[in-house]
Amino acid sequence: MSLDDIALAVKAATNAIEPLNRIAFSALRLYRSGGGEGQSWRTAGAYLRIPKDNRLVLEALFLKRGDTCVVRVYEESPIQFFFARKFDIRGNSCEEIMALAVDALVQRLPARIPTPRQVPASLGLDVEQALLPIPPPVNLSQIPG
Repeated sequence: MSLDDIALAVKAATNAIEPLNRIAFSALRLYRSGGGEGQSWRTAGAYLRIPKDNRLVLEALFLKRGDTCVVRVYEESPIQFFFARKFDIRGNSCEEIMALAVDALVQRLPARIPTPRQVPASLGLDVEQALLPIPPPVNLSQIPG
């Protein structure tokens, strides 16, 4: 399973939100990012702004070492995790884990969802990329798989 496969699984799973909450679905922003030495990690995910200048994030953290992907749902500030599971990317599918993650995200949706902020095009993609969620630290031994 590649990062592209995982990104498609995130997108497919988040499509289940549309019939449940159209406002939340339209506020969702899909993203991809990466970092670490030699791009040792990459993410594919979705987030939406929630009240108190916070974000609710569904993230698939793709770790090259160990052929592992960690799927988490969390609020950014202060960091609070609502869901975390890991799986071996050499497996066939992550659909079940993504569906569970979307369920966790839907359970945490606030009654009022702020209007998404748009980064002005004049600021460029670098600014938009810098504003994406940054994956919190992960301890694989503490995440069920």
